[in-house]
Amino acid sequence: MVLITGAHTVAAVLLIISGTFKFPDPVSTVEFLGRVGLPLPAGDRRDRWFGRAIAVFEIVAGTAVLAVGGPFIAALVGAVYVVFTVLVLVAVGRGVDSCACFGRVDTPPTVRHAMIDLVLAAASFVAMAADTPLEVMDGQPGGGVVFVIIVGVVAGVIYGLLEAAPRSVGRGRGQRI
Repeated sequence: MVLITGAHTVAAVLLIISGTFKFPDPVSTVEFLGRVGLPLPAGDRRDRWFGRAIAVFEIVAGTAVLAVGGPFIAALVGAVYVVFTVLVLVAVGRGVDSCACFGRVDTPPTVRHAMIDLVLAAASFVAMAADTPLEVMDGQPGGGVVFVIIVGVVAGVIYGLLEAAPRSVGRGRGQRI
């Protein structure tokens, strides 16, 4: 179950990164939601408020996994990633050019992106019955330093797959993977 807790912790870290990147300029996130057909508050100030509320929610949800954990928080994070999966698939179907997942306008939605979100959702739901990240780290030598390093590396790789790889692979050919 350590692997499940690890994957769930990666999901939490990605939420924190995503929310942190969105908070300073949340407009691209709100624009994305409009492009996939969600009704949104009108007006620049409301757009920024709504986008920042999403960013804060992501940061708080991710931090709650790391600081508290437990079945309720795992289920909440799982549900968030199910919503992300659906939104990315709708965006792919509509030909939306950016999901703004990390607060950037140029993060293209892809089927691979949706599959990663779905795996993170599943891991979070299964983590409802697993140890929390703190419990896993408490049971390891060195207070879980290896666990933290592995989670950080995996989160970085996934960030690269979602953020950089789709742009570099499809560059100049109009393709997305």
